[in-house]
Amino acid sequence: MNKKTTLIQVAELANVSPASASMILNNRNSSSFSDETVKKVIQAADELGYVKKNKGNSASCTFLTKQTVVIICPTVISPYYATLVQSIEQSARLKGFDTLIYNTYRDPEKELQLLSFLKGSDIAGILFTIIPQAKQLVEEINSHIPVVVIGDRDDSVNIDTVETSNYSAGVLMARYLLQLGHKNIAFISTTLNQSNTARTKRLEGIKDTFANECPEGAVLVKSWDIKPQEELQNLFLEHTVGYELCKASLCHSELTAFVGVNDMVAYGILDALNGSGYKVPEDYSVCGFDNNFPSAFSSVSLTSVDQCIQDKAHNAFDRLCEKITQPSEERLNSSDVITRVEYRQKLVVRNSTNVPRSFIKK
Repeated sequence: MNKKTTLIQVAELANVSPASASMILNNRNSSSFSDETVKKVIQAADELGYVKKNKGNSASCTFLTKQTVVIICPTVISPYYATLVQSIEQSARLKGFDTLIYNTYRDPEKELQLLSFLKGSDIAGILFTIIPQAKQLVEEINSHIPVVVIGDRDDSVNIDTVETSNYSAGVLMARYLLQLGHKNIAFISTTLNQSNTARTKRLEGIKDTFANECPEGAVLVKSWDIKPQEELQNLFLEHTVGYELCKASLCHSELTAFVGVNDMVAYGILDALNGSGYKVPEDYSVCGFDNNFPSAFSSVSLTSVDQCIQDKAHNAFDRLCEKITQPSEERLNSSDVITRVEYRQKLVVRNSTNVPRSFIKK
């Protein structure tokens, strides 16, 4: 028996969505599926030797109460998510709610298992700090447990969302660098795929701006595909990505600026340049996204795009609280109404950026 078989593999063999496979195997709402579909999922699980992880007995769920709000995030090691979670907890405490934090490490299997577990619980609500991957299941849960999402602008998520446009953030950063005179830059990133739209949108904004406003310019893209287990094992992986990929890019002598996909990656870039004997911003300009609190430290002084972290967190919890306190009948009648709140970013210029080295008089 292969205990490493995942729910996603079972769903693929049965030709159903992972959310459907999860509901059937956990005996939740299985009556909404045809007998043939249920049979296919069970047969696929048996054939692959899928073993459900023990979710515990009812006693293990006693900490999930009607005053508990579950916060789902990728990881709290990043100052961005740490600030977001702490700000949510501030709002929750003021309104008399308890909070419980789950890290998914961007693992779709872990997210599915968590949502399947929470679906049958008696919690007050769920707050995602990232766009969920199991969107269908999240929308279903939202019909009886209030859910609010904090993330990138994404019309495919039919849930109340507090968002920012990461594409616009990329445009903002690209225009700033072009105004300084940088025509050849490197974009350093962790995994770039459809599950990480905030990253891909930032890159799209930068590349489109360069293509439209500086066709002779170039954007070198360096990314590191991270597996969930790798992120779990290396708490400082984003810094490592910035450090290693910056080092690998220094052979491109035309580069004058580095852009980290977020501030954590940018910190790695700063350390790589310093360790290689270069000065910032005299030799290279460096900037990032999120405007994490360490970016303002005088020894760091990183130029970054502010993402209104605390404001987004407080607004998201306020919206969730409105849904929680709404009478069930009224909530059901308003289920077709989706609220989207968008915050506009701003560029915070610090000492890590300047005109290209060729512009500086010797």
